[in-house]
Amino acid sequence: MNLAQLNLYGNPCNRILFQKRKLLLQAAYARSVQKSQAQIRPGESAARASSIQCFSNTARSCAAKAEYTYRIAAAHCGKDRAFDRARDTYVFRPNVQPSSRQESQGHFNPARNDRVNIGEDAFFVGQVGTTTDVAFGVADGVGGWRDSGVNPRHFSRGLCHYMEEGASSFPSWSQTPNLGPLELLRRGYDRVFENHDVAAGGSTALVAVAQSEGRILVANLGDSGFLHLLPVRIRHFSKPQTHAFNTPYQLTVLPARQGVRERLPQGFIVDAPEDATTSSHEVAHGDVFVFATDGAWDNLSPQHVLRACAGAMTNLDAWHDRDGSFQASNELAGLTDPHRTGDAESKQPALQVALAQEIISQAKAASEDMGRESPFSKSMSQEYGRPYRGGKVDDMSAIVVVVVKNQD
Repeated sequence: MNLAQLNLYGNPCNRILFQKRKLLLQAAYARSVQKSQAQIRPGESAARASSIQCFSNTARSCAAKAEYTYRIAAAHCGKDRAFDRARDTYVFRPNVQPSSRQESQGHFNPARNDRVNIGEDAFFVGQVGTTTDVAFGVADGVGGWRDSGVNPRHFSRGLCHYMEEGASSFPSWSQTPNLGPLELLRRGYDRVFENHDVAAGGSTALVAVAQSEGRILVANLGDSGFLHLLPVRIRHFSKPQTHAFNTPYQLTVLPARQGVRERLPQGFIVDAPEDATTSSHEVAHGDVFVFATDGAWDNLSPQHVLRACAGAMTNLDAWHDRDGSFQASNELAGLTDPHRTGDAESKQPALQVALAQEIISQAKAASEDMGRESPFSKSMSQEYGRPYRGGKVDDMSAIVVVVVKNQD
């Protein structure tokens, strides 16, 4: 991803001026929360009312019975390394281990949080406080900052570190009873901004909160994307946010050090968390969500990912044909047990693990195939008016969520 050469908000070259914009955006965000808490207008649909329940006045607690469980796994691969299924996979096991944070849940130290194989991407998965809700997301560091002497991975990893920490410690820092992805993104961005060990940088961000009663809330800033699959068909695919070709929306921290500033271009993109596209998605038993950075989507189309997922789901009978209509299996809880590791005893890894690994494996292979037509080569052809072939070599990360309805 390139460091954007656009000057949308002037050229604020120090944290003091940038802090003023941040405070204004925080005030605007607070007003949006208050507006969302207002009573639904007469005649407004129940679907609309439920779509803003992240700002509901009634908090959920761990005592409430969870209707759905989210089985989650992630796979990732840096652009300069081969994909290793054993090394490059993370499976979410509630209350077991963090996905992105250091052992300390406080200050983010870039030197101690440096997953080399994931490149400039980052991801996190974590429970929301004491509830059964789960927050997760991916971030893609802006590689162009390297030309200015800034490590692009520090921003994206710091952002995920603080978002996972914010989810875990919720609601101690929040004034709202239920966590939403936009609030979590703002929390992570503010904490990165305050961390002077992250000298500068930028990142896209795709954040979600999966609510146990059956809804996933999403905030997407930039060109990462997500796919909602029903049995053998696509329900929804997100649209990227870009200012220009290969120039996505991005969060930014501008450097305070004079030496770094002098090496920067004349303009910056300084988007805000509140610029993210937000959406709300009802879920059902057997639905699959794929959240991934642009390194995956530049090489695999939504239809390609559907075929990969449908193949694995139908082979294991997780999706099966019932009288001409595909349905999710009642055995899905067992197939997605996060303790299935694929060793000699369990034989088959958890389904969400297999899906995440297959997506990254196919995306990696496609990125290195210079003879194929890829989503990125199609975009290049449209942008420059002449034919291009081949995948795009890039870092890539994918989080797969399989929805399981709990048995009564």
